[in-house]
Order: sequence, then C-alpha cells, then structure tokens
Amino acid sequence: MPSRIRVDVTKKQNAIHPLRQSDAVTMATFAQMVNILAPIFTNEHGSFLQTIYHPLKLYREHSRNWKLSCETESAMLTDGEGKPSAVPCLDVSATYHDGREEIVLAVVNRDPSRPAKAVVSFTGADVPEIAEAIELTCPSWETVNGFGLDDQVTCSVKTDARYDADGGYVFPPRSITLLKHRSAIRD
Repeated sequence: MPSRIRVDVTKKQNAIHPLRQSDAVTMATFAQMVNILAPIFTNEHGSFLQTIYHPLKLYREHSRNWKLSCETESAMLTDGEGKPSAVPCLDVSATYHDGREEIVLAVVNRDPSRPAKAVVSFTGADVPEIAEAIELTCPSWETVNGFGLDDQVTCSVKTDARYDADGGYVFPPRSITLLKHRSAIRD
C-alpha cells in the first residue's frame, strides 16, 4: 500500500525554513551554519563539499517564504531485529513562494534499501504538475565526500518528473527529494 502525503495550501505560515515544527521552533542554527563544522572542507591541497553541504544548499535555495501544513502516512522503519520502530520512513515539509507562485514539497525517504511510493494530494488546490524534481541520493548511509571521494553524495535535476495516474511518486531510498510545482494560491 502506498504512503499518502497531504499538503494543505489553505494554511500558510510565515517561515524562513521548511521545518515541520517551525510554528514551535522559530529559530534554529546548524553547527555548519556558524562554521563550527564547515560544510566546505579545505586544506592546502584543495577542498571538497561535505555531505551536509548538499541538503543545506537545497533547502536554502528552494525553500520559500510560506510554510504549508503537511501530513503524511507511511510505513515505519524497522529496528535491527526487523521490528517496526516509531520512526516513519517518510518525512515531509512544504513551502510556497508567492512571488514565483511555486509550491516546493520536500520529502525525505529514510528507508536505507527500499523506494517509497506516495500518493500526493493538495487540499485547496488541484494537484499541480511537477515542474522539476531535485533528488539528493547516496549509495549508503555511511557515504561521505572527501579528498579523493568527490561527489559520492549526488544531486540530480529531473525536468521530466511526473505523478503517475494515481497521483503517486516514487522516492528513492536514502534520499531527499524536492518536487517543485507552479501553482498560484489564492487567499
């Protein structure tokens, strides 16, 4: 049974980041943002982008000024013994940029080995077509970028991504996917 993602475009909150809890957490700082753990590592021989660089860049560039209410129903991850945990496979947030009339749905698939299909619906709007999908993936959770290990964590842009006939989209394992939609939201 596929997962379900619901985005309510009738409930907008001012937000500077797409955190699901941004109504309760009004300010948060990653250590990487204040240069305690730099997302770009350099030495006298060169530089590389650490693994955390890519999600920080994606959320910074593509998160918009209004947070949208989201709900998700998905399978739960399993623990080391194969028993269900309390952690859902999918984590979801959405933002809206009124100047660009753009909804960005951000989905994290935490499952280490299985893709997750989710049927996406929008309350207060027809399901808009996907204008662009941006996927950040890696071969395993232990994957890191480093000197001589460039681009182990990769980001790809898909301009031909579409929902299937049921409104479903398949999210790769170990991934962060941003689905960008062109859609005007009226107050």
